[in-house]
Amino acid sequence: MSSRNRLAWHLTGVDWSQPDRALTFTTGTYFGGVDVSDALAHEMAMYHVAGDGSGILPASWRNLGFRWLVGDPFTPSRRPTAPSTDTLTLRVDDDGASFVLHNRAAGNVAVAGGMLHIMPAGVF
Repeated sequence: MSSRNRLAWHLTGVDWSQPDRALTFTTGTYFGGVDVSDALAHEMAMYHVAGDGSGILPASWRNLGFRWLVGDPFTPSRRPTAPSTDTLTLRVDDDGASFVLHNRAAGNVAVAGGMLHIMPAGVF
């Protein structure tokens, strides 16, 4: 399988004072966001998942050097974030309502392998 690091829009700001909640974007790449998010997740796991398998240790930024560099996770201009569009399609018949879920095969995707999610979906 070939993965391509294609163009993606990255959210850099939200102006909540505007009536239309103005969003600001810049161009980036799909894996630009994945690389930063994966590094943050692995760093957190390295320091906060108990090595003996007993559970999760209390969260702290003490040993999280990369997290400190990235800064506030709620400031979108501090790291690449790729918004996605998801649509829940409901099918209604005499038996009630249902919807389709997509199984993200772990061996075929870069992100969220083994998870179920609604479809269609996409990162733009």
